[in-house]
Amino acid sequence: MSDSLLLASNKDARIASLEALLAERDAFLAEAKAELLHRDLLIETMRVQLARLRRIQFGASSEKLFQEIAQLELALEELEAAAPVAQVSPAPPKSERPTPVRALPDHLPREDVIAEPLSGTLRKLGEDSAEQLDVAPVQWRVVRTIRPKYSCRSCDQIVQASALLDPIISRIREEGLKASKIHTDDTPVPVLDLGRGKTATGRLWTYVVDDRASGATTPPLAWYRFTPDRTGAHPQKELASFKGHLQADAYAGYDKLYQSGHVTEVACWAHFRRKIFDIHKSRPTTLTADILDRIAALYAIEAEVRGAPPGVRQKARQERTRPLIAELRKILDDTHRRLSPKSVMALAIAYGTKRWTALTQFLNNGSLEVDNSEHRLMPGASGDAQPPNVPCAVSPSGVKTGCSPDQRSAANAPPPSTPSSRPAK
Repeated sequence: MSDSLLLASNKDARIASLEALLAERDAFLAEAKAELLHRDLLIETMRVQLARLRRIQFGASSEKLFQEIAQLELALEELEAAAPVAQVSPAPPKSERPTPVRALPDHLPREDVIAEPLSGTLRKLGEDSAEQLDVAPVQWRVVRTIRPKYSCRSCDQIVQASALLDPIISRIREEGLKASKIHTDDTPVPVLDLGRGKTATGRLWTYVVDDRASGATTPPLAWYRFTPDRTGAHPQKELASFKGHLQADAYAGYDKLYQSGHVTEVACWAHFRRKIFDIHKSRPTTLTADILDRIAALYAIEAEVRGAPPGVRQKARQERTRPLIAELRKILDDTHRRLSPKSVMALAIAYGTKRWTALTQFLNNGSLEVDNSEHRLMPGASGDAQPPNVPCAVSPSGVKTGCSPDQRSAANAPPPSTPSSRPAK
């Protein structure tokens, strides 16, 4: 073989070797880039979750919640520590300013602890004081509910007080299922598992009929169902005979009701807004602020027509609300196309756009609501107390409850979507 052919062969081999090395490098860089993107998305998701947990931290006394926050903070610190640190020029030193004195809120109770000198004949000149926030320990107690059993002298039956109310509960449910619109939601409740000596988690389902916001004068009613889990079979069984509009969250357990053709889904704007608000609270941007402002404009219109007849509400929604919603949808679609599909913001937008038909049902029906008015749906949820003047009856097994305010309570109680339930920035 001539020298020229040997040189050409060696050159081709070297080129092939270099190309293989370049391909290997490109594959490594692509994999590293994908890992970095995944980590950034994970960090962003964890920040939003951490912000949401911190917002509800002071409204809960669960030790599990504090553990979740601590674990999430630790994981977030580890992820952020592993991220490459950008080289930046040191910022010029800032002039030190005195730290402003911040006092604890005046409404908190105070206990004075006076630190006196040990001895000596002293004359008081003045005093220095400092305050620190202290948390009183949780006090545990056992509440025992006693339901006496009685025997009827006329019929020899054995009854308990709550059993006598079962027919009333059933009648409340029967009347509620005749309505054209029902609001529903569920919340987790602790249940004592006597067999294992532990606390399990059940669900309390709320079903509400309340048309006062659309000018109705009929009193509202509500009934409750306790279930040991959150399977879709429970609301499907409870609402099997219902025909009308169901205003609920995006829980998939309601889907079979919608697929039956007898029930129309009405989505809740408060749930969609909460997705955006959690992101805005963690990392505010011009986009999140703009979306929240636009949603707030919808609620402002609703506040003006609250209590008006359905025709008046529908006209205002068609003339004023529909154009605002059309503009909002365009912004959401344009933004979603520019985002990574797995980013927190893209997922929040998709939550709303996938349910757009259900979210806009209220535009065409003046008796429907813009949200689910959750602060009135779930007594005891999120720290809320049971609505005032609402008598409740619990069955002997403690799994069903019916409530119906009297006429006077219905007239005085606030209608759904009161200003306190509207989104606040």
